[in-house]
Amino acid sequence: TDTDVDSDTDSDTDTDVEPVLYLMHTERCWYCTAYEAHEILLGPADSADPTDAALWDVIATAEEMDITGAASNTWFQGLTIDLPGIGSGDTFRLAFHYTGENADKWYLEDLCITTDPTSSETVCLWEYGFDDCTSLGTLAGTGWSQVDGPDDDSSETWRTSYDTYVSYPTSATIDNDYYNLIDNYLVSENITIP
Repeated sequence: TDTDVDSDTDSDTDTDVEPVLYLMHTERCWYCTAYEAHEILLGPADSADPTDAALWDVIATAEEMDITGAASNTWFQGLTIDLPGIGSGDTFRLAFHYTGENADKWYLEDLCITTDPTSSETVCLWEYGFDDCTSLGTLAGTGWSQVDGPDDDSSETWRTSYDTYVSYPTSATIDNDYYNLIDNYLVSENITIP
């Protein structure tokens, strides 16, 4: 029996496996049963246009994000999402996509990227809560931007709001529009995982 241990550090087998990263967020809705579509997208650092399907990937579909069963005006832990192919040192962007006409009102805050979303003491490698807003009702100071989708015909846009769950003083929100279709993206600035 061969009991020698292979100590070859140049082995073809890589035993250093990056941990899977997950995106967590807190959300709230008004008129939840009127939900039409929310999505989350992952894109490269050099693209601030999530409508470019060649560069951006949907990592949480409208079906997965369905909140029609949520209690209206109640904060809850949103869907936990894998961040495929993202590891230490990577820089990328996230986008939250809202689509609806006479649909729900959506709030977001307390974004967290972690390796252990099930822990009672989750450690965030990156976190964000929209608290650096310098002008309430806008995205000023946050580094985030909003991008109209190709079907947008509404004046409603992403903005900050005092309605919060954990972080203070602000969250991001997009209102419903009773008469026009909203097709709008909330796009992060570059995010780098340490």
